[in-house]
Amino acid sequence: MANRFHLAIPAGNIDVAIKFYCDLLGCKRGDAEFKYPDAWADINFWGNELTLHATDPDKKNAYERHNVDMGNVSVPHFGVHLDAEVFKNLKERLIQRDVEFIDPPHIRFKGEHKEQETMFIEDPNGNCLEIKTMKNPDTLFESEMIPFLEKVKAKISTETDAEQVLLIDKSSLHSKHESFDDSSQFYLRLIITSEKLKKMEKVNAHKVIFSILKNEMKSRIHALEIEIK
Repeated sequence: MANRFHLAIPAGNIDVAIKFYCDLLGCKRGDAEFKYPDAWADINFWGNELTLHATDPDKKNAYERHNVDMGNVSVPHFGVHLDAEVFKNLKERLIQRDVEFIDPPHIRFKGEHKEQETMFIEDPNGNCLEIKTMKNPDTLFESEMIPFLEKVKAKISTETDAEQVLLIDKSSLHSKHESFDDSSQFYLRLIITSEKLKKMEKVNAHKVIFSILKNEMKSRIHALEIEIK
């Protein structure tokens, strides 16, 4: 039972909340005390401990919308990552029971290594839940910088016959620049060991690099420092 997540939330009417989490979502109820006004109940939230606390049902939780890569999401929210089949069955059950989604099921990062399907719903007390499934769960905590930098290194190595390509991410040093979006752009230092490039005039060698990375420079690379050895 190590590494279980625990969250306690205001649940409004405790009986209504238990029906939502158990009858609708399919979770199981654990320990509980129905000593009002301090009633509470533990929910086995797919292996995690979610504790529902009875609160005034007329004072529902409020959330606000925050911008992210997919548009915007409701904050605060909590949720769970499910296997694809479990997610599919739950999604179909919610649709069959005419549950009103905050954000209906949709695909994020389609075609990318972090592709995932997600949906947002609200419990009876206004708590927002995100339920999702990832195509490649092992990429959950993988920085998107890593595959991008590997792609850049591979392009340069292939097209310049470089003996060595080193990329240093300097984005954190430039995060306060007004024109720099550190959520989607990189400020990179590129160190290339290449006899082919070293024989060229510096300006021409740099032109070769910028030509190779022209698409990346338009989208992801905000600035590039180049050193050729």
